[in-house]
Amino acid sequence: MKIQPNFDAAKRVLIAEDDNNLARALVDAFQAEGFRTRRVRDGIAAINCILADKPDVVLLDRRLPRLSGDEVCQMVRKTKSVHQTPVVFLSGLIAVADRLAAFALGADEYVTKPFAMDEVLARVEAVLLRRRRGDLVTPFLAEE
Repeated sequence: MKIQPNFDAAKRVLIAEDDNNLARALVDAFQAEGFRTRRVRDGIAAINCILADKPDVVLLDRRLPRLSGDEVCQMVRKTKSVHQTPVVFLSGLIAVADRLAAFALGADEYVTKPFAMDEVLARVEAVLLRRRRGDLVTPFLAEE
C-alpha cells in the first residue's frame, strides 16, 4: 500500500509547457514523487500563476506562446515577491550560448530536451535542497 503524501507539506511545482504529451509525463512523474503540480500552457498564464500561487519551483519551457520562458524568467527575477523562486528551464535549445543566456536571465538549472525524467526530478530536488540550505540566493533585479 502506497502512503499518501502530506499535501500540506508537499512541494509545489509549476509546469509551464505547451507540449501536451510532455506536460502530462512531467505532471505524472512529479505527482508520483509527492509534488503538488499545476500545469499552464503559455507564458502569461505562467507569470500569473507564479505571482498568485508562489510555487516552490518552476519548470519553464523557453519557447512558450504569448510570452516566452525567457521573458517569464526575467519578470520573476524583477518581482520582489517571487524573485527567489527557483527556475528550471526545459529546452530544445542545446547550444552552449543558449544555456549561458538562460543562466544570465536567472535560471537555476537548464535541462535539454529530450531528457530522462529521473534527471529532471533530480535537478529539481537539488535546486530545492540548495535553496533550503541558502546556497541559492538570487539577487532582486529591480528595473532601473
